[in-house]
Amino acid sequence: MSHAPEDRLVCPDCQHENANDAQICAQCGKSLVITVPVPPSAPEKNALVKAEIKPDEASELAPNTVTLLIAGQTEPVVIPIQREILFGRSAPGEAQPTVDLSKYNGHMLGVSRHHAKMVATSNGFTLEDLGSANGTWLNENRLAAGKPRPLKGGDQIRFGHLIAFVYFAAVDVMVLVDSVGALGSHHKLTPRELTNTVGPLLVALTDIQQVVSTVQGRPQPDVSVKSINMMANNSLQVKLEGVSEALKLVREQVMPWKAENAELIAQFRGATPSAQTTTLSDAERNQNEEQRQSFRSVESHLAKALIERLAPHSPESEKATHAERLVMPLETIIMSGLVIADRSTD
Repeated sequence: MSHAPEDRLVCPDCQHENANDAQICAQCGKSLVITVPVPPSAPEKNALVKAEIKPDEASELAPNTVTLLIAGQTEPVVIPIQREILFGRSAPGEAQPTVDLSKYNGHMLGVSRHHAKMVATSNGFTLEDLGSANGTWLNENRLAAGKPRPLKGGDQIRFGHLIAFVYFAAVDVMVLVDSVGALGSHHKLTPRELTNTVGPLLVALTDIQQVVSTVQGRPQPDVSVKSINMMANNSLQVKLEGVSEALKLVREQVMPWKAENAELIAQFRGATPSAQTTTLSDAERNQNEEQRQSFRSVESHLAKALIERLAPHSPESEKATHAERLVMPLETIIMSGLVIADRSTD
């Protein structure tokens, strides 16, 4: 690929493009000499001051975001997770980078306009150099241009001579509160309860995450359960990876809806065929069917509202398809005796 546009020097004052070996701007006379040299190899380790996030602070990282700590800066850069995060410098008439490093002296520190990018994959993130003039370094190892490398929280990235540290929340903590005695009162989790009560809820979260990722045009994440612990109050603490968006959606939208429609949900439970232990009259059977249809209609409306929130500008046909995929996992979560607690109770 050609690097000519990237290698030209842009005047920080007037934005005029100069030859890459220019000493002063041809238009305004501003000095273009880089005062901080970009070395061909990694700087001495003792010359770096690493800004680290402590473990207890890492647990507070917002889900669905990437946090960038730039050396010499006091405020972190918080970036919403998206398919690609482009690092570089803004320039008139060109596509703007996701993170504009110009404001952190990127031009003087050897940052190219399109320097590097982070890409969300099913297994996390990768970092790739885009053929930058002064290189991208991951933990002091220079990246070959165009070859993505896996990225993990806490890694050091150097764009030319600009140093940063990247963090992202990988594991979500979910508390399941037993609202109806679904787990019994024995303060332990049995294999049957894990299979019949907890398992379907976790599968439903995974299915919702798949819909969310599809709507957002992102790769399907690898969902995994890191741990399940029974707590003193007979609730469960579950650590999960890969369902951040689904968990946020359920906490903020589905759980309040479930609380507000408790009576309707109870009627639906009583109207399901499995709940009918006695012979019903035709009138009672018709009434139950009306209750089931009423619940299905309200449930479908919830699914459509969630999709509208996620993808308001999508074609109506796509919205309908995504909403239809949401209905069954939503019903599993709504009908479960386990309630996903608000984050404040985690």
